Amino acid sequence: RASEPTIRLTPQFLPINSNMITTLTQVTKDVMALPASQRLALAGLLLECDDLPIDPGAAAAWELEIQSRISQIDHGKESGISYEEAMRAAERQLLP
Repeated sequence: RASEPTIRLTPQFLPINSNMITTLTQVTKDVMALPASQRLALAGLLLECDDLPIDPGAAAAWELEIQSRISQIDHGKESGISYEEAMRAAERQLLP
């Protein structure tokens, strides 16, 4: 099993109180314990909850891409990367 995820909150996502940190930490641990397909489904659901306008063509194209990638992983044609590796890559791209 992968090591425990590290949660790094950027200023715009700082919680209001310490109980929220505890809740976010526990939710993250619970989510990371799910199978990859369920984590991806949850990520899609969270993205859909955003109030930003959605381009239906782009949304349909992404849904096909997501399903294709899940299928490739499920059938052993591709492999994923660890949570830690994904977070390091995201930080390299997002942090100044």
